Amino acid sequence: MKIRITVFILFLLTGVNLGAQTYGSDKYTVAAYVDYGYNSTWKNFGGLDVRGFFPLSNHFEMMANAEILSSGVFAASLTARPKFKLRVGEIFIDASALCRDLFKYKVMELTLAASAGYRMDYISAQLGLSYRGIFDTSNASEGNYVGETLLNLAYRVAFQVRPVKCRWNVGGGISNFDEYEYERMWQPMFFIDGHFDLNEKLSLLASIKFKQAGMFHQIASFYGIETKAGVSYKF
Repeated sequence: MKIRITVFILFLLTGVNLGAQTYGSDKYTVAAYVDYGYNSTWKNFGGLDVRGFFPLSNHFEMMANAEILSSGVFAASLTARPKFKLRVGEIFIDASALCRDLFKYKVMELTLAASAGYRMDYISAQLGLSYRGIFDTSNASEGNYVGETLLNLAYRVAFQVRPVKCRWNVGGGISNFDEYEYERMWQPMFFIDGHFDLNEKLSLLASIKFKQAGMFHQIASFYGIETKAGVSYKF
């Protein structure tokens, strides 16, 4: 499948990977997570998640992410982010590309998204648009285009209980997208996350996400759960 090989090479060449909404950091950071989740579509599943955060200047940073799940999903994303400091907080613009290969089902999703946002110590908010194409990657095809989602609203609102640079923090929020999937505007995901800094370089990370089960925007009333636990290292 030419399209699968081409897209995966493109994402792998961009580097290895983090993707959390990092604020106030000027350190290159890599993180690795183990995943566990359950929903009515895939039942129990696990996976690995690797991320990289690259602050290239005071006004520009990049994030790259890759995840593979035992449910038969590989996803990789890349985000470029210009940012502009204000007296309190900063505004930013995200341009993102996501490849999500459901190889068990011989289908690949390619998503492009652009959004603008504001973030400070305790809160962040983001609003934009996403566009998704769906491709058949079965042996009988060479990446035939089979469908699309037209322009879709993308949003995220998050909070933290302490200032960002505290040794530990806990937060949460609501969004219809993350590093590895974009849902329609009426299909929100709810999340809680946190970290604990062991020292200046090494941190423990954890998160939990709730979302309605289903694939290709077909949803069930059952809310699935996905948990992550990992470590990050700042260079």
